Amino acid sequence: MGDHAVMATSIGIFTPASPIGRIELEMGVEVLEAAGFGVTVHDQALAQHFIYAGTDEQRAGALWDLATDPAIDVLWCSRGGYGCTRLLPLLDRLTQQHGPPPRKLLVGYSDVTVLHHYARTRWGWDTLHANMPATASFVTMPNDQRDATFALVRDPGSSVDLFGDATLEFFTDPPTNDIHAPVLGGNLATWNYLTGTAYAPTPDDVAGSMLLFEDIGEGFHKIDAYFTQLDQARGLDGVKALILGGFHDCEDSASTKFKTRPTSNHPEPDKEPVRPQFDERESLAGITAALGKKHGFPVAWKLPVTHGPDYWPLPLGANYTLTPGGALRLNH
Repeated sequence: MGDHAVMATSIGIFTPASPIGRIELEMGVEVLEAAGFGVTVHDQALAQHFIYAGTDEQRAGALWDLATDPAIDVLWCSRGGYGCTRLLPLLDRLTQQHGPPPRKLLVGYSDVTVLHHYARTRWGWDTLHANMPATASFVTMPNDQRDATFALVRDPGSSVDLFGDATLEFFTDPPTNDIHAPVLGGNLATWNYLTGTAYAPTPDDVAGSMLLFEDIGEGFHKIDAYFTQLDQARGLDGVKALILGGFHDCEDSASTKFKTRPTSNHPEPDKEPVRPQFDERESLAGITAALGKKHGFPVAWKLPVTHGPDYWPLPLGANYTLTPGGALRLNH
């Protein structure tokens, strides 16, 4: 990153998706300023319109303002939620009118996944999957995860150790040798929002990479649907490995059946699930192991990149090594 990395301490905060709370934002800004960052909060950050943090034009405009401000080096999304996909045509229009903005770093996760892919592929930006300052968890992050995040914000190419002592579990046979490849992805549902659009990751985009996905609050039947859609859209072609982070508050639900026949005395008899229900490990293994075997890539689980309680940062597009022993290391 050269000189840019040295100077990447001026942060611009905006809200690209759902509305945020003022108190949470103030607390997050205090943490950043105490760490020595210069922080500019865009006027749009606390806006509200319908279910969004302002209109599409306001949110895209805030991103563009910070992207083209020479005093700002890092754009840090205040939080995710929903709404980032709606900004992509507006960013296209601004890019066509003015040309791409200068290279910067975009930080965030969850719904920000689509902005990461857009900024990385259309503008050549660095992108960092990391916790966001208007979330309550930002001020309570473990020190090692916060320190690693701040180091990568100051210098996206800095040498940091990530993921603690995490060892991944393979749902398929482990690789026979180290896999060296960039890691792409982010939030599974949000990544899939792009399927069929002009902004969808292409087979050329993902070929030769390792894909990382995490999610929150999705039933495992939906997780299966997302992976099925991804597979049928050729979104797994040429992938070297599939890595699963946390799937927080994702549960397996099943329809119910009568345990006995209804009678006049008991018109609503007791019910029970129509099938066994599976925990997170069983569900994810049942969904993804077959995809790994179909495409010939290993599937690994338990990377501590999540919606909580772990918030390890993950530079997207950077090169990593996945070992047969289940370690994922950022290559420096």
